[in-house]
Amino acid sequence: MLRVCDLRKSYKKQSVINGIDYTFKDGEVYSIIGPNGSGKTTFLHCLAGVINMSSGRVELNGVETKKRECKISIGYAPDIDAIYPNISVEALLHFADAVKNQGKNDIQIETMLKKYDLYGFKNKKFLECSCGMKKKIEMIMSFAGFPELILLDEPTNGMDTSGIIYTKKLIDEAKKRGCTLIVTSHILDFVQDISDHNLFLSEGKIRCEVDSAESLEKMYEELYLKKECF
Repeated sequence: MLRVCDLRKSYKKQSVINGIDYTFKDGEVYSIIGPNGSGKTTFLHCLAGVINMSSGRVELNGVETKKRECKISIGYAPDIDAIYPNISVEALLHFADAVKNQGKNDIQIETMLKKYDLYGFKNKKFLECSCGMKKKIEMIMSFAGFPELILLDEPTNGMDTSGIIYTKKLIDEAKKRGCTLIVTSHILDFVQDISDHNLFLSEGKIRCEVDSAESLEKMYEELYLKKECF
């Protein structure tokens, strides 16, 4: 269980996350929806404990996610190209797994490389990979070992159809294993397919929650799009 208590994050004088309280349950998929600049990625960074919060608390099973001992339980791979640009795809994946999981997921990583049609590119430098390939690598790093908390930031960006289908299968498998998954996406059809809960973010707060049986497009229009006469 992931518990978020009065989470706030500001950059200089601009408030990005403005007091979020929410509990994410095990074995369920949550989508964070909102336009560009609504704070979705910053929210994920705070949940993962990779940036300092201005105030508040984020705990995974009672342990703050910013603490080192919690990192093994979180699957999140932001800004990989800024850290390991010249390492090969295969070396990057196995290195990350060795650091985090003592290399326990070699077989799973090889399987995911094949399923994502990346096995033939495993010796390619990460820097030279396309946007879609980088996104697939990010997914492999996040799902390796099926950690308790998996955070996916715009997982379909640049990804081909086969990659999206396989990502959905990974999400379903992680859910069956009891993982908590939190996903940001602009693709409403995608989140409609995968999510148990859809949280709409606006002005740094969760404005409403919609289950997947309701119209996400209608709610998006009501929250974010100005009514205009044509």
